[in-house]
Amino acid sequence: MLFVLNYIVALFIFFFFIRDGESLGKAIKDLFPMTAENKEKFFDRLLVTVSAIVRGLVVTAIVQAVLSGVAFALLGVPFAIFFSALIAFLALVPVGGAAFVWFPIALYLGFSGSWVKAIILMVWGGGVISLVDNILRPFLIGDKTKIPTLFLFLSILGGLSYYGVIGVFLGPIFLSLFIALVEIYRKEYSSQTLLE
Repeated sequence: MLFVLNYIVALFIFFFFIRDGESLGKAIKDLFPMTAENKEKFFDRLLVTVSAIVRGLVVTAIVQAVLSGVAFALLGVPFAIFFSALIAFLALVPVGGAAFVWFPIALYLGFSGSWVKAIILMVWGGGVISLVDNILRPFLIGDKTKIPTLFLFLSILGGLSYYGVIGVFLGPIFLSLFIALVEIYRKEYSSQTLLE
């Protein structure tokens, strides 16, 4: 029940970020006690990170849906397109995600007597569909944000453990903003040292 509530809250927050993100960002930007150049650098980094996270989530969900759909069609699963669309939606959930769909279908195949098909789907689901989430998403996000994949993966896990579903966004955003602040600090500190 808590997981469902977290997911609904995450979708609710995500909706308002998309709708009001630009005006909210401008208001926050005006409050920051930085030079105009540093503000631009900081918020450019934020924009790149958020867009990379959204792109990574969507592309990963589509890839998982396609891989699932191919497997369902080849194995003769009824309503394969519907279940693939469901996977595209649930793949946005970081924990479980696509497995919430393909695992019960594999059980259904097994209990209906198609044990070979069930085993094939279990192997395909665990070894390909769910693995895509752990490899492709951090790669896509890290490629745009220039954050090493290991640190990105750890930031996603940390965000999940502290903030639940919304942590998928917050973990990488906090890490990216921390890196931007360190870069700004190093630049300012270096310039002061040179002047002294």
